[in-house]
Amino acid sequence: MELLHFSRTVSAQYSEFAAIALSFYEWMICFDLEVEHIWKSKLSGVSLLYYLNRYGGMLCGIFVILHIQPCCKVIIGFEMATNIIQLLAVAVFAALRVYAVCNRNNWMLAFVLVLVLIHPAITTYTYAELALGWRLPR
Repeated sequence: MELLHFSRTVSAQYSEFAAIALSFYEWMICFDLEVEHIWKSKLSGVSLLYYLNRYGGMLCGIFVILHIQPCCKVIIGFEMATNIIQLLAVAVFAALRVYAVCNRNNWMLAFVLVLVLIHPAITTYTYAELALGWRLPR
């Protein structure tokens, strides 16, 4: 049983490394387009959302790699924070896409925003409970 658990853990780590490597490779081959279309444009809400999504994911990947070895709580805290930032950026981006597709329907934006913010909220609560020992009153 112990060997099976170890095998699954190693497989999960290799899968994480492969996904992170693929993300960094994609970033490197698209870097010139990113500089041309994003960096040279005026800073806006959309470009800020892009930066959070793009570089938040990269930071999260770096902290995942650093967290493979036993490490300090600071690295774990940074990993958790970048993960939450990534989840929030993806949630807002998804809600804005639905808003645009639905002809700027404010009700649809609010509905989708509430739905997509559930995952970051649960993740934040779980991290706070596990890492910081916070508990909601029962």
